[in-house]
Amino acid sequence: MKKDSCRMLVLLCLLTFGGSVFSGCASVKIPSDQYGQPRETIRVVDEMGVENNPQAKLHLKLANDELENADKLIKQDKKEEAKLSLTRAEADAALALALLKRDEMKKEVDEVQEKLERLKKQTQELEGNS
Repeated sequence: MKKDSCRMLVLLCLLTFGGSVFSGCASVKIPSDQYGQPRETIRVVDEMGVENNPQAKLHLKLANDELENADKLIKQDKKEEAKLSLTRAEADAALALALLKRDEMKKEVDEVQEKLERLKKQTQELEGNS
């Protein structure tokens, strides 16, 4: 089940960010937002920390590798290939971010469930004392 949801997330990211690449294939310019967005997402993921999530750590590494590749391609004036690397970098960074957010949400749910269990126990104890 986790693999399916991760695959769907990757597909969604690729479709979202891939559309902008393919719609501008005739252009040789790289829009500043396409150049900056992967960096911003990577920065957010770095700030959140990936040490406790191996999947997020892997996708962060892939994003950084693609970003490095895009920079090399830009220097070689291979802008179309650079756009694709930037798209892959953003997709991987977005997936890493989604994985981290999923973990945060799971932690919150677990905390709420623990609190609910404590409240149920307290209620049962109060009803037993009545």
